[in-house]
Order: sequence, then C-alpha cells, then structure tokens
Amino acid sequence: MSAERKILAGPDNPDGLTLEEVTAILIKELYAKNAKFMHDKRRPGQEIYFNNAEIISHLRQIKILQGMNSRTLELIAPTKPGVGIGSM
Repeated sequence: MSAERKILAGPDNPDGLTLEEVTAILIKELYAKNAKFMHDKRRPGQEIYFNNAEIISHLRQIKILQGMNSRTLELIAPTKPGVGIGSM
C-alpha cells in the first residue's frame, strides 16, 4: 500500500493547496466535463449533467464554508509565511 499523499496546506505540508483552491480546481474541471453532457438528450446524459450540477453546488458551498473558517482562523492564529493558515 502506498503512502497517502497530502493535498491540503498546513504545518506539515507548507506547499499544499488551500481547500478553497482545491474546490476551485474541481469546479473548473467538472464544468469542463459537464459541458459534454449539456445538450445530450438521452436520460443517462441528462442524469450525469444534473448530478454534476449538484456536485458543483456542493463544492461551492464547501468553498464558502472554508473561506469562513479561514477568516476565523486568522483571528485566532494568524498565518506564518510558508506554514499555512492557523499555524501556531
């Protein structure tokens, strides 16, 4: 079994991405993939299109909530350069 790759930024992964950045990437990629199904009139194509739209909606909500968390964390423990948000 391979080691788990860390994606999110933090004290142990200063080069990682923020959750906001990850969700923005996922939203962009999913929009591009979903465009292929936009005019597909077949039931499976429409199902995929609407499911992806719902996933994008959830990703946007994640982005909003994490932005709120980030602002709150900055009040508690300001970011140290190269370490990530909320590093103490």
